[in-house]
Amino acid sequence: MTGAAMGGGLMSRQLLSGIRGTIREFERNLIDVAEVQGRLARCGRGLDRTLKPLADRIRDVEFELERVRFLVSQEDQHRQGLLALEGLDVLSAAFESGRNEA
Repeated sequence: MTGAAMGGGLMSRQLLSGIRGTIREFERNLIDVAEVQGRLARCGRGLDRTLKPLADRIRDVEFELERVRFLVSQEDQHRQGLLALEGLDVLSAAFESGRNEA
């Protein structure tokens, strides 16, 4: 075997060794990523358990707020109706008074 061939074989082994090292590092990184994903999933489930009651309460409060807005609107309309009736009573009394004087 010539020196050039031996040098080429050495380079091939070094290259192969470098590739194997890179593959092992990549595999370790994949394992790390999988562990992080698992932790995130557990955190997500914990957040779901924590946030679901809060989201339910927010929906309840929003519903109650809409109900109160509706009731206030109804009361407002009722009050406006009463004011209109009072106005009609005043006009009617003025009309009757004017008719009686005439």
